[in-house]
Amino acid sequence: MPKAVLKREGKLAVIETEYGQKAVVPIESLCDLIIRFNITIVNEEIHCEKLTSRGI
Repeated sequence: MPKAVLKREGKLAVIETEYGQKAVVPIESLCDLIIRFNITIVNEEIHCEKLTSRGI
């Protein structure tokens, strides 16, 4: 599970992992990114609910 730092810039979230990778996403998509890539945010507590089924 990669660790990352979150910076909020208005309506955007800037995430930088311990490996130097960066992503910029809208705040509303933050949980999607965290769940999809199994990221741990180290500087802020973020609570995301995992989806159990996608209705496929």
